[in-house]
Amino acid sequence: MRALGASEDQISQWLSQQQKQNKEFAVRPENWPAVELFLVAATQWRLAANGAPYGLDYAGIELAARWAKLKITPELFADLRIMEQAAIGRFAELRGR
Repeated sequence: MRALGASEDQISQWLSQQQKQNKEFAVRPENWPAVELFLVAATQWRLAANGAPYGLDYAGIELAARWAKLKITPELFADLRIMEQAAIGRFAELRGR
């Protein structure tokens, strides 16, 4: 996030929110590859000038996935995009509080 221009305060606030919301959850086995890729992609958000995430850096995800030895298929990429849109919506909700 720092590399994308987020301030230390924004990063600290985001990490604090993540820790508060860090709860265990079940993942169906067929969905695990998408969750795994989403977690690898967690450092690849593009941020607007106000620090709000607006999308993932797909080139960065490709490199991160390669290093994590994950193979991105068209189906897996489609699943990632669904998760990306859900996360963008959730980020917007959190900003609105």
